[in-house]
Amino acid sequence: MKLDKLTLDYVAAEDRVLLRAQDTDGRVVAFWLTLRMSRALLKFLVEHLENQTPKLASTDHEVLQTFRQTSALMKLGATEAVQDAASEPVLLTTLDLQRQPNGVVVQLPLASGGTADLTLDSVQLRQYLHILRRMFLRAEWPLDGWPAWIGEAAAEATGASDSARALH
Repeated sequence: MKLDKLTLDYVAAEDRVLLRAQDTDGRVVAFWLTLRMSRALLKFLVEHLENQTPKLASTDHEVLQTFRQTSALMKLGATEAVQDAASEPVLLTTLDLQRQPNGVVVQLPLASGGTADLTLDSVQLRQYLHILRRMFLRAEWPLDGWPAWIGEAAAEATGASDSARALH
């Protein structure tokens, strides 16, 4: 199953992020992301972006990351949210993450067996990180592990608070 659209929502009663994803045929699946799994995903995605960015002097590297992040956020348009899945969300206890030259593939295990593959190019990956950071803010989860350039880019791109834009 190849996913092409996703929506994230923080569900306070569960203290988890609900990831709803839709494939190219319109089928919808849902997954629970705990703080632990969200942090593991964050670490992998940030490391991938850091490795894809040319190594420069420390301050220049931060400026370049902020610029690239801001550029990705400027391309983030509002879209219709993915609707609720027909089945119960799958609680993610493992993630299969694969690096590709221009992005990553996140393989999410399906309850029926097999996987749902979410391919993110570098721009989509940066947009996803922005949305995931907003979930951390809503949940009041610790922000350690988040590089400063992601927050700086969010402030530059939105010109408003982190809660002012759509989350999908």
